[in-house]
Amino acid sequence: MKHYFLSLIIVFSAFLLSAQSIQNDVISSGGASTSSANLQIDYTIGEPVIETFETTNLTLTQGFHQPSLTITSIEEPEGLTDISFFPNPVTDELTIEIPSHYSGEFVCSLFDLNGKLLSASTLVGGSNTINMHSFATGTYLLQIRKVSTSEVLNAKILKTR
Repeated sequence: MKHYFLSLIIVFSAFLLSAQSIQNDVISSGGASTSSANLQIDYTIGEPVIETFETTNLTLTQGFHQPSLTITSIEEPEGLTDISFFPNPVTDELTIEIPSHYSGEFVCSLFDLNGKLLSASTLVGGSNTINMHSFATGTYLLQIRKVSTSEVLNAKILKTR
Protein backbone atom coordinates (compact mmCIF):
# COMPACT_ATOMS: atom_id res chain seq x y z
CA MET A 1 0.00 0.00 0.00
CA LYS A 2 2.91 2.34 0.78
CA HIS A 3 4.39 1.74 -2.67
CA TYR A 4 1.05 2.44 -4.32
CA PHE A 5 0.63 5.70 -2.40
CA LEU A 6 4.23 6.77 -3.13
CA SER A 7 3.77 5.98 -6.85
CA LEU A 8 0.58 8.02 -6.90
CA ILE A 9 2.35 11.03 -5.33
CA ILE A 10 5.21 10.81 -7.85
CA VAL A 11 2.83 10.62 -10.82
CA PHE A 12 0.74 13.51 -9.47
CA SER A 13 3.88 15.63 -8.87
CA ALA A 14 5.11 14.93 -12.39
CA PHE A 15 1.71 15.96 -13.73
CA LEU A 16 1.80 19.27 -11.83
CA LEU A 17 5.34 20.02 -13.00
CA SER A 18 4.46 19.45 -16.65
CA ALA A 19 1.17 21.38 -16.58
CA GLN A 20 0.87 24.36 -18.89
CA SER A 21 1.05 27.85 -17.52
CA ILE A 22 -0.89 30.85 -18.77
CA GLN A 23 1.25 33.77 -19.86
CA ASN A 24 0.26 37.33 -20.61
CA ASP A 25 1.23 37.15 -24.27
CA VAL A 26 -0.99 38.71 -26.89
CA ILE A 27 -0.96 38.35 -30.65
CA SER A 28 -2.13 41.56 -32.27
CA SER A 29 -2.43 43.05 -35.73
CA GLY A 30 -0.71 46.35 -34.98
CA GLY A 31 1.30 48.43 -32.60
CA ALA A 32 4.50 50.43 -32.33
CA SER A 33 7.25 51.61 -30.06
CA THR A 34 8.59 55.11 -29.65
CA SER A 35 11.19 56.57 -27.36
CA SER A 36 12.92 59.81 -26.45
CA ALA A 37 15.89 60.59 -24.20
CA ASN A 38 14.06 59.73 -20.98
CA LEU A 39 10.85 57.97 -22.05
CA GLN A 40 9.93 54.82 -23.98
CA ILE A 41 6.37 53.87 -24.92
CA ASP A 42 5.33 50.56 -26.45
CA TYR A 43 1.76 49.94 -27.52
CA THR A 44 -0.31 47.28 -29.23
CA ILE A 45 -3.74 47.73 -30.81
CA GLY A 46 -6.63 45.57 -29.68
CA GLU A 47 -6.59 45.05 -25.91
CA PRO A 48 -8.83 47.06 -23.57
CA VAL A 49 -7.30 49.56 -21.17
CA ILE A 50 -6.17 47.95 -17.91
CA GLU A 51 -5.04 50.90 -15.79
CA THR A 52 -4.81 54.68 -16.23
CA PHE A 53 -2.40 57.17 -14.66
CA GLU A 54 -3.08 60.90 -14.98
CA THR A 55 -1.30 64.16 -14.20
CA THR A 56 -2.32 67.67 -15.17
CA ASN A 57 -0.88 67.42 -18.67
CA LEU A 58 -0.28 63.68 -19.23
CA THR A 59 -2.47 60.58 -19.38
CA LEU A 60 -0.86 57.15 -19.48
CA THR A 61 -2.83 53.93 -19.86
CA GLN A 62 -1.54 50.39 -19.56
CA GLY A 63 -2.73 47.77 -21.97
CA PHE A 64 -3.64 47.98 -25.61
CA HIS A 65 -4.82 51.17 -27.23
CA GLN A 66 -7.24 52.00 -30.00
CA PRO A 67 -6.48 55.59 -30.92
CA SER A 68 -8.99 55.78 -33.77
CA LEU A 69 -12.12 53.73 -34.16
CA THR A 70 -14.14 53.75 -37.37
CA ILE A 71 -17.67 52.37 -37.35
CA THR A 72 -19.08 51.41 -40.71
CA SER A 73 -22.69 50.54 -41.34
CA ILE A 74 -23.87 48.55 -44.31
CA GLU A 75 -27.24 49.40 -45.76
CA GLU A 76 -29.51 46.59 -46.79
CA PRO A 77 -30.36 46.60 -50.50
CA GLU A 78 -33.87 47.80 -51.23
CA GLY A 79 -34.42 45.95 -54.51
CA LEU A 80 -36.08 42.57 -54.94
CA THR A 81 -37.18 42.39 -51.30
CA ASP A 82 -40.83 41.89 -52.25
CA ILE A 83 -40.23 38.76 -54.35
CA SER A 84 -41.76 35.85 -52.44
CA PHE A 85 -41.11 32.13 -52.53
CA PHE A 86 -43.18 29.43 -50.87
CA PRO A 87 -43.64 26.93 -49.35
CA ASN A 88 -40.47 26.87 -47.33
CA PRO A 89 -39.80 24.08 -46.33
CA VAL A 90 -40.72 22.63 -49.70
CA THR A 91 -41.52 19.02 -50.61
CA ASP A 92 -42.19 19.02 -54.37
CA GLU A 93 -42.57 22.43 -56.02
CA LEU A 94 -41.21 25.80 -54.95
CA THR A 95 -43.32 28.74 -56.15
CA ILE A 96 -41.62 32.08 -56.82
CA GLU A 97 -43.89 35.12 -57.12
CA ILE A 98 -42.41 38.14 -58.91
CA PRO A 99 -44.66 41.21 -58.47
CA SER A 100 -46.06 42.85 -61.61
CA HIS A 101 -44.17 46.12 -61.07
CA TYR A 102 -40.92 44.29 -61.96
CA SER A 103 -40.16 44.14 -65.67
CA GLY A 104 -37.54 42.16 -67.50
CA GLU A 105 -35.93 38.79 -66.99
CA PHE A 106 -34.66 37.17 -63.84
CA VAL A 107 -32.18 34.33 -63.51
CA CYS A 108 -32.98 31.84 -60.77
CA SER A 109 -30.11 29.61 -59.55
CA LEU A 110 -30.30 26.84 -56.99
CA PHE A 111 -27.09 25.77 -55.22
CA ASP A 112 -26.25 23.10 -52.68
CA LEU A 113 -24.33 24.07 -49.53
CA ASN A 114 -21.03 23.28 -51.25
CA GLY A 115 -21.76 25.96 -53.86
CA LYS A 116 -22.48 23.49 -56.67
CA LEU A 117 -25.03 24.82 -59.16
CA LEU A 118 -27.92 22.35 -59.30
CA SER A 119 -30.46 24.24 -61.36
CA ALA A 120 -30.67 27.48 -63.34
CA SER A 121 -33.68 28.92 -65.12
CA THR A 122 -35.05 32.19 -66.48
CA LEU A 123 -38.05 33.71 -64.72
CA VAL A 124 -40.52 36.40 -65.72
CA GLY A 125 -43.01 38.43 -63.71
CA GLY A 126 -45.84 36.55 -62.07
CA SER A 127 -45.90 33.02 -60.70
CA ASN A 128 -43.01 30.64 -61.47
CA THR A 129 -42.33 27.13 -60.15
CA ILE A 130 -39.21 25.04 -59.60
CA ASN A 131 -39.64 21.28 -59.41
CA MET A 132 -37.65 20.08 -56.37
CA HIS A 133 -39.14 16.58 -56.15
CA SER A 134 -35.91 14.88 -57.31
CA PHE A 135 -33.66 16.82 -54.88
CA ALA A 136 -32.49 15.15 -51.67
CA THR A 137 -33.70 16.33 -48.29
CA GLY A 138 -31.52 19.18 -47.10
CA THR A 139 -30.76 22.89 -47.26
CA TYR A 140 -30.29 24.72 -50.55
CA LEU A 141 -29.39 28.27 -51.51
CA LEU A 142 -31.69 30.12 -53.90
CA GLN A 143 -30.41 33.14 -55.83
CA ILE A 144 -32.68 35.35 -57.93
CA ARG A 145 -30.86 37.96 -60.03
CA LYS A 146 -32.45 40.66 -62.17
CA VAL A 147 -30.59 40.57 -65.50
CA SER A 148 -30.83 44.30 -66.36
CA THR A 149 -29.65 45.70 -62.99
CA SER A 150 -27.79 42.74 -61.41
CA GLU A 151 -29.85 43.16 -58.21
CA VAL A 152 -29.78 39.91 -56.23
CA LEU A 153 -32.04 38.19 -53.73
CA ASN A 154 -30.49 35.30 -51.79
CA ALA A 155 -32.53 32.88 -49.70
CA LYS A 156 -32.15 29.59 -47.88
CA ILE A 157 -34.57 26.82 -48.92
CA LEU A 158 -35.24 23.72 -46.84
CA LYS A 159 -36.24 20.58 -48.78
CA THR A 160 -38.12 17.92 -46.80
CA ARG A 161 -39.20 14.33 -47.63
